[in-house]
Amino acid sequence: MFRSIAEWTEAAESRGSSLPVAILEAEEKETGAEGDQIRERIRETLAVMRAAVDEGLSSTEESPTGLTGGRAKRLAAGARRGWPRVGRACSARSFPRCCPARSRRWR
Repeated sequence: MFRSIAEWTEAAESRGSSLPVAILEAEEKETGAEGDQIRERIRETLAVMRAAVDEGLSSTEESPTGLTGGRAKRLAAGARRGWPRVGRACSARSFPRCCPARSRRWR
């Protein structure tokens, strides 16, 4: 199996195919499912992910531990206001470099 997008892209180009077609063919080979079944599973998964995003954006309820809740709505509002790098994940180590203006309060 491929370990990077570059490998997928090279494989697709070598067969004269597009990346989505190459991925679908690999999934068919690996699972034995037909393309239509795979596409339907992808549609269902996408619908679940979209519903989770909608729920996260509309909820301000915190989890029982207090670790999550309400942040998605605030991040979306920040993205609309043009906060730097919102929408891009920052690891704990890279946060000061990717968001220097906001990193002072996290030190």
